[in-house]
Amino acid sequence: MSVVPFNTSSSQQELERLLKQGRVYLQDLRSRLQQTTAERDRLQAELAERTTAHQHTVEQLERQMDGLRAELQGAADERRTFTRSLDEASAIQRELTQEVQEQRQQIHALRESAMRAQSFARDIIRAHETLTPLPDQKPE
Repeated sequence: MSVVPFNTSSSQQELERLLKQGRVYLQDLRSRLQQTTAERDRLQAELAERTTAHQHTVEQLERQMDGLRAELQGAADERRTFTRSLDEASAIQRELTQEVQEQRQQIHALRESAMRAQSFARDIIRAHETLTPLPDQKPE
C-alpha cells in the first residue's frame, strides 16, 4: 500500500478557505434571519394596526346598526300609531256620514211635512174664506 504524503500546508489552506466560506455563508444566513425577523415584526405590527382599525370599524358599524334599529323601531311605532289613528278617523268618518244621511232624511221628511202643512193651511184658509163673508159683502 502506498501512502500518499499528506500535505499539511495545502490542507491547512483548504480548511481555512472552507472555514472562510462557512463564515460568509453563516453571516449571510444571519443577515437573512435578521431581515426575516424584521419583516415578521413589521407584518405583526401591521396586523395589529389593521386588527385595531377593523375592531374600531366593527364597533362603529355596530353603533350605526343600533341607531338604525332604534330608528326602525321608532318608525314601526309611529306606523302603528298612525294606523290606529287612521282607523279611528275612518270610524268617525263612517259615523259622521251616517249621521249626515240621517239628517238629510230628516230634512227631507221635514220639507215634505212643511209642504203638507202649507198645503193644509191653504186648504184651511180657503175653507175659512168660503165660510166667512168679507166685511164689505153682505150676507144674503
